Amino acid sequence: MKIKNSMNKSIYSKLVIVLSLLTGSVMQSTAQNCPTVNCTNTFSGSYVTVNSGQVYCLSSGSWSGGVTLNAGGTIYVAPGASLNIDYVNGDFNGKIINCGNLSMSLWNNPRNAEIINYGTLTSNGIQNLTGSITNYGTVDIPQFTTNGATLINYKKMNLKSVSLQNTTLRNHDTFVVNGNFYALNGGTIDNRVNAYMSLNNSYGNTELAGTVENTGTMIMRNANSGNGISRKVNNYGVMKISDAVVVGSTAYFTNDSLLEFVNIGSVNLQGSSILQNNKRLNVTSGNIDLNSSNTQFVNNGMAKVSGTIAQNAAGSIVVNNCRMFAANYFIGNGITTNKGLIWVTGDFKVEGLPSEVKNDTTGFIRGANFRNSGKITGYGSFYFTGNTDFNSAGIFAGSSASHPIVFFDASPTGNQIFDTYVQNNPAVNTIRPGSLTPMDTTSYNCSPAFAIAGFPPSAALVYKQVCSNAPIQINLNDYVTPHATTNSRTFTVQLNSAKFFDYYNKNNVTNNTNSLNIDGKGTFVLNPATGIIIFTPSANFTQGEVIAQYVISNAANGETMTYPSNKTNITITIGSGYSSPIITVKPQ
Repeated sequence: MKIKNSMNKSIYSKLVIVLSLLTGSVMQSTAQNCPTVNCTNTFSGSYVTVNSGQVYCLSSGSWSGGVTLNAGGTIYVAPGASLNIDYVNGDFNGKIINCGNLSMSLWNNPRNAEIINYGTLTSNGIQNLTGSITNYGTVDIPQFTTNGATLINYKKMNLKSVSLQNTTLRNHDTFVVNGNFYALNGGTIDNRVNAYMSLNNSYGNTELAGTVENTGTMIMRNANSGNGISRKVNNYGVMKISDAVVVGSTAYFTNDSLLEFVNIGSVNLQGSSILQNNKRLNVTSGNIDLNSSNTQFVNNGMAKVSGTIAQNAAGSIVVNNCRMFAANYFIGNGITTNKGLIWVTGDFKVEGLPSEVKNDTTGFIRGANFRNSGKITGYGSFYFTGNTDFNSAGIFAGSSASHPIVFFDASPTGNQIFDTYVQNNPAVNTIRPGSLTPMDTTSYNCSPAFAIAGFPPSAALVYKQVCSNAPIQINLNDYVTPHATTNSRTFTVQLNSAKFFDYYNKNNVTNNTNSLNIDGKGTFVLNPATGIIIFTPSANFTQGEVIAQYVISNAANGETMTYPSNKTNITITIGSGYSSPIITVKPQ
């Protein structure tokens, strides 16, 4: 209906009011999406017991008192009404639908209620929640603990001190914690596309001992309580960690978008932890330290570190396939494999024979000062502007006379390759050119294939071509192979870990789920028990191509740490006249 003038608008408004009064919908219009219910009882007195099959309603006004909520019972608070639960006796196991104002405090015993909030929910504290909260309104709770609960937020939750035990938290809008935040004993934190999550915003500490999936914006402070971050973290959005962090011994931290460590003296990788950067990693006011024998840092993107990248343990591994920029680079024990650009503004030091650099043909290392008392082998180029020192019993050896290492000192003190050297231990298969143009983060082109840290499964490209619009079945068991047995560790593919991504749209709200919808194309749905994917094309998708990507993990039997694959393409073409395309993995 189009309103053409003020008189018509007035008549229309009055008509809406009359119709609303007749249908009883005025109250509902104040709370979007609030459902209607069939009430069996109304609140009265100072105490109510809600039994299975009963629906206790507060349609207007306010009520305060005690409650017993048995399984199968329902409490309904209408828009505009205010319900205050002073205390609970016995069970609290049914359902609460709040479309108005609900205030309650739950202490001590497990509380298995299902709470659906469309209005305002406030509390002095909720303790030991084993049920669920689904929020479409506003929630404000200063003390909050759970055990095996489910939290789904579609609007705004403000919390102050939180401890989640084996809990699923899925955030679609705004989730803010102003105090301690602990996610312990498993569970999953899933911050969705376009959502905002702030943990430990004002004071306290953070510990993440569950899986973290972020495709929105996630901010946290002091992630160093207990074991710090100690499980799988997948960042496909924006993640910022400030003040302190520990990457614990069983953590696998993957960044596919933007990850920032701010005002942290040391990004401390411990135990068998893995940090894999596939896009942009920034460390401001701090270092990256590999302090244990099995730690790994793999860079396939752009890593900027304001301080030092340091390997301090035998067996620690750094793999660089793209661009690293830091103040200093230090190897005191461990192996760096470089197929990309390492650019330091200060010192590049390899100290002691257990320290090693393997430089590939595409490897370019540049800096101010250079020192080697360890082992440097391979190919590629080195460019330094300050003091260059090979005054030791170390090794500096190119692959062969026909494939030497190129080492250029822009400020030589003599006619030798290095400023300082030992005559009876010269560099082997190494040449000093007359000139060399230094690579920088703009001019360097990252060409090596992605490296995947740890022990990932092998995930093959999927290509399906059909002639007509009909559901298509893909069995991941035909495309995914677990990592080969290593050191008596056998691996098993976790079919239920598979997640999908829209190849062309990083802002698709169904990215990083097992049910991906691509507008105008169709839906990919995973059966997590069998690993079978069903692609159901949209009705109007009768010819053309759709590309999704999948990620899947495996784990060594008996271990909690999981190892993900790279994003791998699923390409489906519908219609005649299409030939198999040349399929490439999309650069990160």
